[in-house]
Amino acid sequence: NPAILVNQTSTGNIIHLLRSGVSSFLVDSGGNVGVGTTSIGTKLEVAGFGVVKGNWNVEATSTIGSLLATTTVYIATTSPAGNDQLVVGGPAYINSLGVGTATTSPGGLFVKGSADIYDGINLRGGKVIIPLGAAAAPSFVFTGDEDTGIYNATANTVSIAAAGAEVMRMSASSVALMGDQAFSVGAQGTAASAAIRWQGDQNTGIFQHASDIFAITTNGTE
Repeated sequence: NPAILVNQTSTGNIIHLLRSGVSSFLVDSGGNVGVGTTSIGTKLEVAGFGVVKGNWNVEATSTIGSLLATTTVYIATTSPAGNDQLVVGGPAYINSLGVGTATTSPGGLFVKGSADIYDGINLRGGKVIIPLGAAAAPSFVFTGDEDTGIYNATANTVSIAAAGAEVMRMSASSVALMGDQAFSVGAQGTAASAAIRWQGDQNTGIFQHASDIFAITTNGTE
C-alpha cells in the first residue's frame, strides 16, 4: 500500500505545493507535472536548471522527435563557444542525427547548412557522397578559391577545374586535357629513364634529347 495516496475525483489540480505563494510543484487534473511553473502543456515541464544524476532514457512515441531543444544543448560540458546549438565535450557516437531542418533522407548524420570541421574526418567505413558539382562550382574546393577543385562532369569520370574552367578529365580508359591546355613534364628524362613512360617500364617512353628535340626510347635505347 502506498504511504501517500491522493485520489482527485473533481476537476481541479491533483497536487499543488507552494512556497511563499510561489508554485514549486504542481500535478494538474490531466496528470501533467510542472516544477516551478503552472503553465503545463506536456507531461513534464521544468522552469529552471535541472540535473539528472544517472541515465536518462528518452524514447519517442511520434515522428516529432525524442529530444527537442529551443536553445543550446550541452553534453559533458558547460562551456560552449559562440552561438552553438549543440555542444559535446568529448567523443560522440551518432546513430542518427539531423541538424537543421528535418529530412526524410536516410543516413546517420544530416546537416542542413554549413559545417565547420577543425580536426579532420576519420571515416571508418562506408562512403562519402557529395554533389556532382560543376566547373564553376566544383564539389571539392579550396578556401577562398571556390571555382578551382574537383568535380564529376559526367558519369564515371573525375574532372579538375581551375578558375571555373575544366582543365582535365579522367576516366577508366583515358586522361584528357581539356581546351587549349598544355601538358608539361618537369624532368627531361634520359633513354634509360624516360620522362613519359609506362608503369613498371621506365626505360621505354619519351624524353627530351636536347633543346627543341624529343626522342623515343625502348628498352633504354634511343
